Amino acid sequence: MEKVNIHPLTQFALIISSITMGVFSYQNFNADNTAYGIVFIVLAILLLTMVVYGFVRNRKTGEQQAQQN
Repeated sequence: MEKVNIHPLTQFALIISSITMGVFSYQNFNADNTAYGIVFIVLAILLLTMVVYGFVRNRKTGEQQAQQN
């Protein structure tokens, strides 16, 4: 089965979401809501990890498609 690339707009949306989560966690830390801050930092890291994985996956699928052609 052929692997499909992750669309760049999806990756861009994940980047924007992770930045928003990071800003929101910063605001929570400033308001002394440590638990919310930690939760949103974890979510921001998760989303950034998904973006990095998407870039790596797209590169690998691009190389595989180039080898097949």
